[in-house]
Amino acid sequence: MRINLHNSNHSLNSKNENSKLSAVIHFLSRFEWIQIFAIISLATIGLIFIYSTGLQRDSDAEFKKQIIWLSLGFITFISLSFFEVKLFKYGSLPFYLFVLSLLIIVLIPGIGLKIYGARRWLDLKIMRLQPSELAKISTLLMLSWVMSLEWFNINKFKCLMIAGAIVGLPFSLIVIEPDLGSSLVLIPVAIFVIFVAGYRWRNIIIISILGIILSLGGIINEVYQIKPLLKGYQRERVAVFLNPERDKLGRGWNQMQAKNAMGSGGLTGKGVGKGTINTLGYLPKTVSNNDFIFSVIGEELGFLGSAYLVFMYILLIISTIRIALCASEPFGVYFAIGVLGIILIHSFVNMGMSIGICPVTGLPLPLVSYGGSFMLSSMIMFGMLQSIYAHRKRD
Repeated sequence: MRINLHNSNHSLNSKNENSKLSAVIHFLSRFEWIQIFAIISLATIGLIFIYSTGLQRDSDAEFKKQIIWLSLGFITFISLSFFEVKLFKYGSLPFYLFVLSLLIIVLIPGIGLKIYGARRWLDLKIMRLQPSELAKISTLLMLSWVMSLEWFNINKFKCLMIAGAIVGLPFSLIVIEPDLGSSLVLIPVAIFVIFVAGYRWRNIIIISILGIILSLGGIINEVYQIKPLLKGYQRERVAVFLNPERDKLGRGWNQMQAKNAMGSGGLTGKGVGKGTINTLGYLPKTVSNNDFIFSVIGEELGFLGSAYLVFMYILLIISTIRIALCASEPFGVYFAIGVLGIILIHSFVNMGMSIGICPVTGLPLPLVSYGGSFMLSSMIMFGMLQSIYAHRKRD
């Protein structure tokens, strides 16, 4: 009788242990760990080189601020990963309207901060908020929600116009600031989502041809200044990109020094904090920790360090595609593809600025560049992706 009782207790304990183990495994399986690994790696690299760029000004103020923003970002990331996906869907419209109101408020003199001729920031005392960064999320959420509704068919003209209006409103307000770089991000992101939604190839070809014609017309318009749409500094920025020698001590200086930094790093780099172009201030402190942080990484970690950074972005892209493929509903698919577009555009353009294949647009390097608004908005997007993955289709 004692033996049977002992066996029963042992069996009960085994079941409890198996149950606990299953619960742990189930909890861990809700997270997309490739994405988490890439995020932690990129954020760590960002902190190291924000600290490194602070050496030239003998200040760690930006480093400390970035730690605070990153901490807030991770808290937001973890919190959103446990939300139900339907909350993102139903919150899309209120959030979209809220961000539109912020984009209008930031344009009001005396409220929106005007820096270097652009009115893009709201002073919240604890940080400067850039509504255009939130606009990327709100526009993508709104677009994903509307396009996932049963009545919506992207191949109907009316529906296409609705999608265009959703993107067009924030696009116009951001252009007015002006912030051409951030506004232009919205267009390819929308194209990514529309393409995945099943837009007909015939229409894609027609629109592409029209786009090429309009682009050529726009270039001719700007070159001959018939009715130029670009501001003077924007035209000059493009001209300097095409010919840096045009103003090598002025507008062309930053990009020339960025390329010098990349080239001087060699295979393994000069070591963290030992990059001369960075520490001696040839790459100005106003851009070394955000627009051109990839150049600092290239100089101090060399080709191998730069390649590792690129590999982390590849992992981030793979994880985002994986989340899109296993999303349980169209909303999740569209949102994940839109986030993919944001990652691709920001990373390609930012790194392209450092090696001279893209004009300087001010787009930050995701999770690496200094700045609170984009860090928080990035962590919001990734937290939502984790929620979509947690509620994925299971075999």
